[in-house]
Amino acid sequence: MLKKLIGVVILLSVLSPFSHAQEAPHHLRFAHLSPQFPEVNVLLDNELLLEGVPFDSLSKRVEIAAGDHEILVADIDNNTVIGPIPLTFEPGGWSTLTLTGTIAGNNLNLRSVSEQINEIPVNVVHLHVFNMADDSVLSVQAGEELLSEIPFNTSVFFAEFSFNAYEKITIYDGEDVVFELTPDAPYKSYLLITTRIEGEIRTLFDEIDLGTRFRMAHFAPDVSSVDVLLNGQIVQQGIAYESLTDVIDIPYGTYEVAVVPSGQDDPLLPPQQVTFLPDEISILILSGQIEAGNLMSQIVIQSDLGDNAALMSGQNAVVEVRHTIEEAPPIDVLLADGTVLIEGLPFGDTVGVLDLPEGTYDFRITVSGEPETVLYEQAGTFLEGGKIHWMTLIGRYNDVTIGRQRLNLVSFCVRPEGCE
Repeated sequence: MLKKLIGVVILLSVLSPFSHAQEAPHHLRFAHLSPQFPEVNVLLDNELLLEGVPFDSLSKRVEIAAGDHEILVADIDNNTVIGPIPLTFEPGGWSTLTLTGTIAGNNLNLRSVSEQINEIPVNVVHLHVFNMADDSVLSVQAGEELLSEIPFNTSVFFAEFSFNAYEKITIYDGEDVVFELTPDAPYKSYLLITTRIEGEIRTLFDEIDLGTRFRMAHFAPDVSSVDVLLNGQIVQQGIAYESLTDVIDIPYGTYEVAVVPSGQDDPLLPPQQVTFLPDEISILILSGQIEAGNLMSQIVIQSDLGDNAALMSGQNAVVEVRHTIEEAPPIDVLLADGTVLIEGLPFGDTVGVLDLPEGTYDFRITVSGEPETVLYEQAGTFLEGGKIHWMTLIGRYNDVTIGRQRLNLVSFCVRPEGCE
């Protein structure tokens, strides 16, 4: 029996199914600027949170439950350095614990620096400066314009401005330049922490990319062209059938996503509430047919390349295969000659990975363990070497034989050295 997938699309790219359970943890890290301790451990409620944070460094970000906690800092022998200190961490907040000074100098200090990076407007950057350099008043200047003066150990200086508003921002201690910043892209949050060690100002600097990127793939054959709206505003328009748009930059956050026929107001499907996270590429895929009653939209995330980039050798191509049709059984991916490439791939987050020489392939997708039960097949699929491709099944499973859509192929260059 020959079964079909209604509205099947096979793409080539680097993606994963979209499923973000939106909880509200607090994002925490640690800045170690106390020269007395080569390394420290950070404990949260008497449990080890961060181990072996070196002097003059920022730790990785960790997510903790929002609410009231106790923080303790210990040396590598687990002798208490400072604490426990009660602190309250807000849901969804971002902060940096900062250790400065020394016990001998009677100025050991642990402060929590809150960072305002949950909301960032279009084409804007955020700047945070925290001055822990004693006996100093820092000045923040853009050219001749004085933006702020920052005394020692006061609240965090925060500024929000268009990323191209200033060519350069300079932090001064008197006439001495402490740090220079050149904003190079929108949707970034910068943090500068200063301290004084042996009479000289030391700095720790970090930047966080708060932008997210968005594009759309249109594979619904009975809709000639569509527009995409985010929160009621058109962000991409005139998207033709069988096309993938360019990537656009937007601030991360939650949006109402709607797709309408070009030039019209009524959405083809009920709008979706979607949360786009920082530093991701989200792809909205429209597939199926209005006439067949199976029009659907789906958000997938173009993932980072992870270990798959390491699979590429010479002129090989990497193919990530995903099964996104919930009602369909596990699948096998074969070549036309019967060679099994992937076996028993289930619906969900599992990804099958192929490492194949560049060339043209005839693929066959079958019910797992049933090579004669062909769900879909495609001859003449060219895989270019030096690229990671995405192959995924999108649609609804049905026993009724219907006309199949033309296969769509999209691929992305991922050569580490760049692409021509």
